[in-house]
Amino acid sequence: MKFDSASILRRLTRLAPPSEREAWRTFNLVGNLSLGRFGDGSASMFFQLPPADVTNNQRVTRALLLVESAEFSVVGIRATKAVKRSGIVIMLRDSSRLEAFATLVAHAASKLRQDPDCLASRSAVDAYLSEWIRFFSRDGLSQDEAVGLWGELFVLASMPNVEAAVPCWVGPYGQFFDFSGNGTTLEIKTSLRSSQATISLEQVEGRDGGHIVFIRALPDKKSGKSLGDLIAGIRRQLSDCTEFEMALMRVGYIGVDHPDLRLTAHEVTAIPNAAVPRPVVTDARVKRVRFSVDVDSLPDVPVGPLLRAIAGLSGRVKHVARGS
Repeated sequence: MKFDSASILRRLTRLAPPSEREAWRTFNLVGNLSLGRFGDGSASMFFQLPPADVTNNQRVTRALLLVESAEFSVVGIRATKAVKRSGIVIMLRDSSRLEAFATLVAHAASKLRQDPDCLASRSAVDAYLSEWIRFFSRDGLSQDEAVGLWGELFVLASMPNVEAAVPCWVGPYGQFFDFSGNGTTLEIKTSLRSSQATISLEQVEGRDGGHIVFIRALPDKKSGKSLGDLIAGIRRQLSDCTEFEMALMRVGYIGVDHPDLRLTAHEVTAIPNAAVPRPVVTDARVKRVRFSVDVDSLPDVPVGPLLRAIAGLSGRVKHVARGS
């Protein structure tokens, strides 16, 4: 079975809730992980664990309910009667985040396919879920964050080979740059208002070989692309969406962020880091500096060769707007 959010959603659709309201109907995906529906129809995932490794408690977050018990009533996909199982159930409380929940299930299943014992204990499941719990506690992206993500997705969608470029999208994992590969680094800056870009000194100091890609985007309700449009286009070019969907989760995208934000890239320029003026810090107590520069006043280079170089790619880059 293919493990991505689309396949998990299809499986959930076909999984009928059990007749007993307090039971779960489950379908085993891989190892000790099952996909399930609670008696009220809520989507859930179930990690089966040894009875001695669980206690009876629960945690409630904004979008999830986590229940730990040694006596769950579980109904198999073709069974009619419930049996007792021990483990941890994660139930989705907010149906608007169903797609994000499916991504969580797909990611856990992919981990178990690679290592069937990696989530075999309560401590391992707790450690794995901790980061996801923080994600599901968020309200979604701010307007500025959504615009920034739009720019990164626009660049990713413009790569000559999106499949090869997805692993190079490293910004969601806390790296200094948004894209890094084959000795090429790109930091993406997107603005709706002016030619000013805000830069962290850490991104350019001592990193003269990198580039900043500046996107001047315009609101365009008629022909512009939304975050959802860009994401759907990228997914269509991937044989396995798991890594891409994980990156989206890491940046805080919950699947319903700013649907009315529709933009067109009016101008895309690449600025060598070496050409970026920067403040001089003379006090060692200053640990972080952010500053703004006027992009129009800086020399630029073609964007296309940088996109081809990111993952060692060759071929024609998709059109990325005037200035590329």
